[in-house]
Amino acid sequence: MGFSENPKFCLLINKLIKKSKVIGVFLSIIGVIFFLVFNKFNKNAELDARTFTQFVGNSVLNKKNEKFYNDTNSYFMNYTYEGKEDIIKLIYDYIRKNILVNVENEMVKIKLTDRIEQNILISNVGCKYCNNMESLVVVINFDFKERKYFHSVIIGLTLMEHFSKCNYMSKDVTFLFTNKELLYSLGVQEFIQKYFYNNTNRIGKKIIRSSTIIEFDSIYPSYIKINYEGLNGMLPNQDLILLLTNELHFYSIPIKMELTHGSIFDMALEKNYENGHIYFLRENIPAFTATGGSKVPIRNKMINLFNLTKALQSYLRSQSNTHEGFCHSSNFYFFNTFRRHIPISIYCYSVYLICAYSIMKLFKSTIFRSYINFLTGFYTYLITILIISLPIYLISTNKKFYELLNFEENYIPSCYEWHPDNFDKYIKIANIWWNVLFFSIFGAFFFNLFISFLVNKKRKVIPKKNDQNESFDGYKKVEKVERILILEKIKELQNEIMKRKGITNNHNNIKNYNIYTNENIYNNNINNINNNNNIYENLYDNGEVKKNILVKPKIINSDDEDFLLEKKNSEFIKKIEKQIEILEEKLEFLSNDENVKYIFYNNSIAPFNTMMIYMNIFYFILVALLSSLYNWSYSVLFSLLFVIPISILHNLKTKPVRIFKKIILSLFILCMFIYMYPNDNHLWNIRQKLTNLFRNNISKCCKYLDKHKILQSKYFPESLQFICSNRLFDSFYSNKYFLDNLNIKFSYVLDIQNGFLLTLYNLARNHFCIGTATYPLICFTLFPIVFYIVFLFFC
Repeated sequence: MGFSENPKFCLLINKLIKKSKVIGVFLSIIGVIFFLVFNKFNKNAELDARTFTQFVGNSVLNKKNEKFYNDTNSYFMNYTYEGKEDIIKLIYDYIRKNILVNVENEMVKIKLTDRIEQNILISNVGCKYCNNMESLVVVINFDFKERKYFHSVIIGLTLMEHFSKCNYMSKDVTFLFTNKELLYSLGVQEFIQKYFYNNTNRIGKKIIRSSTIIEFDSIYPSYIKINYEGLNGMLPNQDLILLLTNELHFYSIPIKMELTHGSIFDMALEKNYENGHIYFLRENIPAFTATGGSKVPIRNKMINLFNLTKALQSYLRSQSNTHEGFCHSSNFYFFNTFRRHIPISIYCYSVYLICAYSIMKLFKSTIFRSYINFLTGFYTYLITILIISLPIYLISTNKKFYELLNFEENYIPSCYEWHPDNFDKYIKIANIWWNVLFFSIFGAFFFNLFISFLVNKKRKVIPKKNDQNESFDGYKKVEKVERILILEKIKELQNEIMKRKGITNNHNNIKNYNIYTNENIYNNNINNINNNNNIYENLYDNGEVKKNILVKPKIINSDDEDFLLEKKNSEFIKKIEKQIEILEEKLEFLSNDENVKYIFYNNSIAPFNTMMIYMNIFYFILVALLSSLYNWSYSVLFSLLFVIPISILHNLKTKPVRIFKKIILSLFILCMFIYMYPNDNHLWNIRQKLTNLFRNNISKCCKYLDKHKILQSKYFPESLQFICSNRLFDSFYSNKYFLDNLNIKFSYVLDIQNGFLLTLYNLARNHFCIGTATYPLICFTLFPIVFYIVFLFFC
């Protein structure tokens, strides 16, 4: 007998299934708790010693290089800027004048609009004694408005001057100078397009082994922040980051890493779309951004920029020492600190644990055992998704859609501007999309009502009453007949009869009846079980039991208590015998060689609401599991947002619990309505007051915890630190503005009432311009699930 055919194993599984609700709730709670504290289960972030040098601090920059650094800094600080000069042309002239050997320069013009043009500068420093088929890319991303504080430019020129004279490099070093103001790091995009896909590059094409973006957000940086998150869950090789952080730590430069849960939040919503390294990651090139920043720009706390230059020189030299690609085993990770990381083998399980209750609820249900129920629910849900999501997605991101319908005007977002002066225009465009979504939801509502009418008509509902005289619709679920469970139930009922007849003392003498033997389970002579007398003969073949059964009863009066008890027991035994007869009838469905069989009744089509509740659970699990394969961050946020309303949407039996369920679902629907309602009215004031209330209370809690030094405790969960930071309420659109660099404003009053529509526009713009996946995920997953939660709750 195989393990799966073992009767005891089958009975154990059946008992666990009966407790699946409790087990599922327990596992889901464990999953949420594990997600909040998983960053505590971290590992050492160690550099792969086989690939790079084992020792840090190998910089060979000397006093001459420091003098060049200081002279370059003085040149740009003392240069008289007129305001109209091309900074890229200025850098190009400086390189031709001061770095004379072994440097190839190419200036490329980028045309943004009919009125706006920009230049990028590509400078390649070739290695002297090598086969220059490989290259390391350093992107100098600087803001043209910095003028006197071109920190990244000065560092880049110092490195270029050093590498142009050194003899130890085995790879070329390519420097890219580009304007940080350009939206979506357009300079990096143009470089990749020209380097990989055009044939006009005079510098030549090489294998790019890595790319490092250097930029500064502060004129007096006090730390270096490492941004490594890419789009759609992409990450650079861990060794590349560790190589630089080890060098920075050696030169006593403070390093800042984003909180783990902050990185998850940013990756899920793809908030790092302005970082240039994401485009190198798309080309399978390891890349990250090193940003100099400060909480408060104070000159006395500024880091030593020449030490930063030395760290970068040693970092690039270490990469040049290896003649192979990166081979670190951990490809999916989050950094806890620059010394420790959390690999995917630790954090990936929280999504599956969070969804455990929904998964068990779906597998336990008998609704989808009938293929008619599954196909009806599946196609209804699929058509509903297309009705709701496809129109708004096409009208906001697809130009061919307008060409097909011959529309003169389109409502596609612009990729070349993002500016507060035009926010009203963006909001009007997003409002048109939202109106399309509203009519789509209206159409989906009537479509589901029509399907519900057809399902109810097909079912031919006939009102019936059960034993408690309660009305029900006559729906019979698909029933599973399993021989071992029926025999076990018969045994339990027979034992109950024996107890009622007062023969429990001899219960241990019944040794010959064992339902776990092959003879009883796989008994081919099922026709011998015809009535209760035959069953009694099979069960009670022990002599002492028969003797006790045939004992002459005591003569009692009709008003005696023993008589009344005996009468009650007799009625109870008759009910048990009736149950045994029903069980025997179920056994008749099984043929000689069958142990399991499903019974499909004529009206086994489920009620529409019940069918779609379980289809909603099915789609929720499908989205959570599939999205976890390529963007785990979105998967976990999606699961946390919907696991409670999805889990409690099904019908609950007890009235107090049903009321509690309705309260939770009502609050969820109300919050979704408040934060997704687009129009200008007093509801916006409610939203603002509610948000400010949350932010103020969280800030007070944060100050209290900081005052008592609880935040600094190593046992305090990092997830709560992230919540205390109030980043959950940050806007989803960037404060990086670009319209025309001749008319740039520096201060804006961003009291935007339609922040939701502006966020919707920005998400669609990101998807249309650079292919982020957040917007289509929201359209095709969030909107349909919210629709069915509301529809099934009210209908």
